[in-house]
Amino acid sequence: MDIVPSTDTLCFKYVFGSEEYLEYVNSQFNDVFAFLVEGPGFGAGDSIWVAADTLVVQNDSCVICTDTSVLVEFVFCTYDSLQQVDSCWTVTVDSFFTICGPIPNCPELDTIIFPGYWYVSPGGLNIALVPNTNLPVTINNLNHLQFSNYFTDNTGGATVQYDGFTTPLLAKLVVTPGETYHIRIAVSDVGDAIFDSGVFLGIESLGGDSLLPVDPAFTSINDSTSLEVVFDNNSFWATSYLWNFGDGQTSTEKNPTHTYAQKGVYNVSLTATNWCSSEMFNQTVYAGVTSAVQEPAASLFRVSPNPTNGAIQLKLLQGNVAQVRLTALDGRLLLDQQMADGARIDLNAFGKGLFQLQVISNGQVHTQKVVNR
Repeated sequence: MDIVPSTDTLCFKYVFGSEEYLEYVNSQFNDVFAFLVEGPGFGAGDSIWVAADTLVVQNDSCVICTDTSVLVEFVFCTYDSLQQVDSCWTVTVDSFFTICGPIPNCPELDTIIFPGYWYVSPGGLNIALVPNTNLPVTINNLNHLQFSNYFTDNTGGATVQYDGFTTPLLAKLVVTPGETYHIRIAVSDVGDAIFDSGVFLGIESLGGDSLLPVDPAFTSINDSTSLEVVFDNNSFWATSYLWNFGDGQTSTEKNPTHTYAQKGVYNVSLTATNWCSSEMFNQTVYAGVTSAVQEPAASLFRVSPNPTNGAIQLKLLQGNVAQVRLTALDGRLLLDQQMADGARIDLNAFGKGLFQLQVISNGQVHTQKVVNR
């Protein structure tokens, strides 16, 4: 299929399972899964010569038959990685026929040799890899003996028929929004076609912005006369949340209100999660001690000039250093780093348009729009 992403990250969730597990691990029956991407920055396939393979067979009748059906004229071409033709040739035959013959030395095991052939590989980049490696997901690469933390032993079919399958795995790739990418999802038997292998696809895979790497953040509001704190969730791309209020209490609400049992200073964490990632954001919260009411953004920082024709200068009004994040309107995180008072940000590096500038300082988070003309 062809897709045109609206975001800068593709994310795909899957589980690979097989009946080849566990008894055929590290054998020639090395079934494989691939998620191949072609597009800007990724080449097409190479033509590959596949050497003749062999198959050991036994036939009780001592006779083996092969049915052959071919086109009258068939032109076959191979291509290099730049999609240029390597060579072409024409095969001309005009019959459908069956060949039967005795198998030598029957009923002993015999070897049939299949001829070699040219194969044009699908090409592109395989992003279905064993985590933190360059290994494709195959029976021999991921199993109960190797990378077993990503493997589930299902011998006897306790859940599904497959005797083993991977844990949910992620395939991620940075792409260029608006460009066309060609996707191939492939699962293949290797060595024989007897025991099945299959892939379970995440129901929301490739579904849109909720699959971008999550970016958690929050602010809190309370005053010195109350133990009640209101939390405002500012996270990007998250689908679920886990709050730890620092007093042993938790919540899965998006924007919770929490009442502490006693006055104090608490370290509150928000873990935001989606299909692609799970990230934590920490902040100090004051309950009934000092005011944590958000002040206007203008009291925290200023940027000038705004609008600008290139660079803006950051003026911090509370402290000399703050965490600064710059995002595009489509949610792409362009900048995330600590900056000092007086720092300059060159918006020309990100193009013309409207941006969101977020400044985090002294437990406060404020966002302001900036324009580069």
